[in-house]
Amino acid sequence: MKKKYAVIIFLLILVLIASCAPSPKEEAKEEPKGNLFLERTWMEALDGETLSLKEFEGNVVIIDFWASWCGPCRASIPFYMKMYDKYASQGLTVIGVNVNETKEEIESFVSESGMNYTMAFFNDDLNAVYKVTGIPAVFIFDKKGNKVANFTGYSSESDAKIEEIIISELGK
Repeated sequence: MKKKYAVIIFLLILVLIASCAPSPKEEAKEEPKGNLFLERTWMEALDGETLSLKEFEGNVVIIDFWASWCGPCRASIPFYMKMYDKYASQGLTVIGVNVNETKEEIESFVSESGMNYTMAFFNDDLNAVYKVTGIPAVFIFDKKGNKVANFTGYSSESDAKIEEIIISELGK
């Protein structure tokens, strides 16, 4: 008899819990509107200017999270320099976001390496939006600011894939 009541009480609790869950319509109402990356991507450039992804609408944008002490980051830099040289006139923007170095360290490395694209500093808002857990981390955006691809880590094999995405997005 006790077992029967325990089963009934358990089932009633399950029904009660299920009835408290939000309906799919309620969940849909709570979803954020708009493009999170477009709305929340802002950063301070090395020259002190504040940049936002929104101001690059109409361009294909690559955002590369990197650090000078990161071997794979250093290995990827010549590729992004080449992409910038090759496609900037067609509407490619490349932004390197340094994740944890001082302005002086970044300026020194940029000068040494000849980096030719925009440099910016990492910030808490970028961290909240991009959730970068390892570097290099690369995000590619189409001309409307929609994320079309992202890569973590670097290997020379990924270069062809990234260039293919760039060409495809520039052609749209």
